[in-house]
Amino acid sequence: MSIHVALSHTTHYRYERPITLGPQIVRLRPCPHARTRILSYSLKVEPEGYFLNWQQDPQANYLARLVFPEKTDELKITVDLVAEMAVIFSSSVFSGNTSRAR
Repeated sequence: MSIHVALSHTTHYRYERPITLGPQIVRLRPCPHARTRILSYSLKVEPEGYFLNWQQDPQANYLARLVFPEKTDELKITVDLVAEMAVIFSSSVFSGNTSRAR
């Protein structure tokens, strides 16, 4: 039996006047080797007109590198995902039983 959990995270910056943003690295995506299964993932970025490159660091974590060619007075990044939370139970972990089931 599993539970589906919806998570949402928003980072929002507003500036007094239009500014030039440097490249932004977003680390808001679960790693591919995690036990928790991701059923859906969405990354929304404002302002539009950005360039997006997905990268991986040495530990296989996903990084979104965002480049904004135009000046902006606002930056908003929203990540929505649905994760499947499943119980992972191994009796040998809790009982000290190292024998295999036959």
